[in-house]
Amino acid sequence: MRARNPARTLSAVVVALALAGCGGPALRIEGPAPSPGPDPLSANGLRPDQLANIHNVDLRRTLLADPGVSESVKRTLEACGACGLANPVYADVTGDEQDDVLVPVDSGGSGGLMAAYAYAVRDGRLRQVFHYEGLDFGVRVRDGAVQVIQAVYGPDDPHCCPSSHDVQTYSWDGSRLVRR
Repeated sequence: MRARNPARTLSAVVVALALAGCGGPALRIEGPAPSPGPDPLSANGLRPDQLANIHNVDLRRTLLADPGVSESVKRTLEACGACGLANPVYADVTGDEQDDVLVPVDSGGSGGLMAAYAYAVRDGRLRQVFHYEGLDFGVRVRDGAVQVIQAVYGPDDPHCCPSSHDVQTYSWDGSRLVRR
């Protein structure tokens, strides 16, 4: 019977683990990278069909290109291609009888939402008309106003169960959403 060489066995195991990628693909091929285009917030960056129907706007690209979006939100969106964006809410919050979009951004952790932004087409351009950043909050649209529902924790509250919620209402003042 032939004796085994421990160094050779160890080398084979290391090579096998490296090739296996520790359980996940080391490289994921999704197709060609999109070519960088013009600023999506400028009138030139959006096609006429996007300006005519805000439902067609690429929300991830808009958030990543918007200088009014914080770097921490952009890092969250860049870290995962499919996560970060929660369900957008389409509703008229600017009083022009056209849908605007409220874009919640999920932290991916137990803190829930980390930010929310509202965009509207104004004067032929996509404009950010609202932003809110925090943790443990939700957003909704009620009667044309954006409501932020912020969890309020007492000193002994577990993270699952805040003592109460503070509802902050933001309504259109002609140029932006302001707290009432």
